[in-house]
Amino acid sequence: MPSYDSAGLHLHYRRRRARGPHTHTALFIHGWTGSGRNWLTTMNALPPGYSAYAPDLRGVGRSARPEDGYTIEQYAADVFALIESLDLRSIDLIGHSMGGAIALLLALDHPARLRSLTLVCPVPADGLPAGGPDSQERRRAARTDRAVALTMAGAFYTRPVPPAVIEEGADAIMDASEGHYWRSLDAIESLRLGQRLPQLAVPTLLMAGDSDAVVPIDLALAMWEAIHGCELRVFADTGHAPALEAPEEYLPALLTFLDAAAPPGDLQ
Repeated sequence: MPSYDSAGLHLHYRRRRARGPHTHTALFIHGWTGSGRNWLTTMNALPPGYSAYAPDLRGVGRSARPEDGYTIEQYAADVFALIESLDLRSIDLIGHSMGGAIALLLALDHPARLRSLTLVCPVPADGLPAGGPDSQERRRAARTDRAVALTMAGAFYTRPVPPAVIEEGADAIMDASEGHYWRSLDAIESLRLGQRLPQLAVPTLLMAGDSDAVVPIDLALAMWEAIHGCELRVFADTGHAPALEAPEEYLPALLTFLDAAAPPGDLQ
């Protein structure tokens, strides 16, 4: 598994090489306690000419687990270090949940590097409440009680998913570093990018599940309305993970958008 350095840390990523002549580059950013592994199915569904990359954020997967740096800004800086180390350009950037917030910040700060932006059930631009004492207690319990972790992992989905998916989700909840697990939640709650949404100058698609218990559909729609020219795809009877719950709808929608993305401009 290849790796790169960011801010003195050793971070890992997954890679799919283009099969045949290289035509496009996709970069995937996972959600809260996930990892680049979450994107393997989507990466493998890309057309042959795509090269694709999916990093493990700091604190999860095989990446380094420092005590600090668990902010949306630092996650974005870490991903941009990967972009620079590989000299990636004309990127189709795809982010899920917290990864959507990271992708949004990258698109706002580095639009010349991107060809398109896809936000899948993204954390709202002005943050997401962390929940009350009961939510916090469940999160604490899930760190050591596998039954609670399985319940928490299952709550992300509305449609049935394979049991192995929920097992992997529980493993990820229990495995994430302490700093990532808690401080990224603080970062999600304190996010304030709403005023910058009208500045977004990258062709954008927002995907949402109409039964998402993590990012309610009204918050997703408000974000869509604030992004000029943003395309929208809402999946019926779907929770927080359309890629896993509705792949037969999600994958064609994503690929259609990517295929129609405007040609890159003068990249710097």
